[in-house]
Amino acid sequence: MPLGNNAKCSSQQIFINHRKLNREHDLSGYPDGISVRSLRVVVAAVLLVVLMGAQSEGVKTDIPPVTGKTEANDKKGEPTNRKQEVTVGVPPSVNMNLASEFDLKNRNEQTRMYEEPSKWLDPLTWFTLVLAVANVFLWLTTKDLATEAKVTSGFTKQSADAAIVSSMPVLSPLITGLQRLHPLSPVTATFTAYTPFVFENFGKTPGLIREVRANLFLCKMDEFPPFDLGKLQPIGYEPIVAGDSRGQNALMAVAECQRQFTLTQIEFNELLNEATEKYRRFALIGQVIYDDFFGMRHTRRFCVKMRRMGSDGIFQLVRGGPAYNRVDRQQIPKNDPFGVN
Repeated sequence: MPLGNNAKCSSQQIFINHRKLNREHDLSGYPDGISVRSLRVVVAAVLLVVLMGAQSEGVKTDIPPVTGKTEANDKKGEPTNRKQEVTVGVPPSVNMNLASEFDLKNRNEQTRMYEEPSKWLDPLTWFTLVLAVANVFLWLTTKDLATEAKVTSGFTKQSADAAIVSSMPVLSPLITGLQRLHPLSPVTATFTAYTPFVFENFGKTPGLIREVRANLFLCKMDEFPPFDLGKLQPIGYEPIVAGDSRGQNALMAVAECQRQFTLTQIEFNELLNEATEKYRRFALIGQVIYDDFFGMRHTRRFCVKMRRMGSDGIFQLVRGGPAYNRVDRQQIPKNDPFGVN
């Protein structure tokens, strides 16, 4: 064999031997003869397990800090105690038990310290609840009492108003004599009809008369003529009429009303006729204005039908209905036309 070929074979053999030596040298560092391929398989399996755990939850949760006491020697012979805080982030599928040197008792005490006690176990809560319920019942009771008081107050006011109204003066005219009303025999002549009267008081308190207006009218049957109160002649009569003064107790100075009449023989005969046939009667129509002691002013309209019976006999009767007989009340005005205020 030529020399050149021998040299070439020797160099190839040396290279092959050198690679074998290097491979043996690389494998010599691993125990039990584990190959690099086996290590790669183990690492890939571990990564696969970790990835599967992470994908099962999608997110990581943080384990709350664990505080415990550890003992360390900064210097030889000088033990020191200090707290260490460790934060570990692991997937929630992994259950980790951290026992070692951590003081679990201290952590439980801190947790109970920050826990809020139940409010329903606090006596103050029950006291407040009972107080609130009592306030609700008190409000309902007070509302009912207020309603009853309001109704009672309304009834009391009505009763008081009724008592005041019942004690207010109510004046009505009383004819005291008809001797001079008209002649008793039929005549064709002009005569003056004269009628004296006073006022009875059907109320409990006095009435202070401010004005009297009245006039005499000769009426057919019970047909009373329309009239204008403003055109009635005023009568100067302003006494104080005592309460509960009626009949003989009402007699005092009289108001006088008189008017001239001219009658035909037929009209005079009708004046003397009985009520069973066509007749005529005199009527005293007017109004009286009076005040009371309650600050009220009363306006009383009146119409009294009259008939002379013999020389001293008197017949009188209130007639005409509400249009001629009514009482209006109002507060005494500030600008009083009678000068009371």
